[in-house]
Order: sequence, then structure tokens, then C-alpha cells
Amino acid sequence: MNIIQKKNITIDNFKTVIIENFEIVCWDDIEDQLGKIEYKNFNKWLSGQTCCEGGAFAEDLERYLNQRGQGIITPSIGD
Repeated sequence: MNIIQKKNITIDNFKTVIIENFEIVCWDDIEDQLGKIEYKNFNKWLSGQTCCEGGAFAEDLERYLNQRGQGIITPSIGD
């Protein structure tokens, strides 16, 4: 499903925590900020990537948001 992000969300919209020297964004915060549909899209995109029980790595979320902010409907993991 190709859903265009309605608002320009950046990594600055999220609270991050440091867990074992990694900057993490909690799953609840990601879902709250993105909404249910975009959160599902993000999780699908993230599938197969390393993450932790508490959340996603901030740099992965930032990469996803940057691509979505550029109008890329289906972001790629490697970009």
C-alpha cells in the first residue's frame, strides 16, 4: 500500500534513550508519532534489520524518515 506521509516528521520529533551505547527510539513513541498505518509501514521496512526489544535504532528511523520526507513511497534499507 502506497501511503504518503501527511506531515514532515523528523528524528527531532522523537525522544531517544541510550541503551548500551546505542541511541534507541522506543516503539510506543514511534507508533504515537507516525500513527498506526505509517508505523506498520516502518515495521515492514525494518523487517530483517537489527533492533532491540525496547525500540528501533535512531539512525534507522532517521534514514526511513528522510526517505519518506523526500517523497519516496517505498524507502530502501541501504540508502
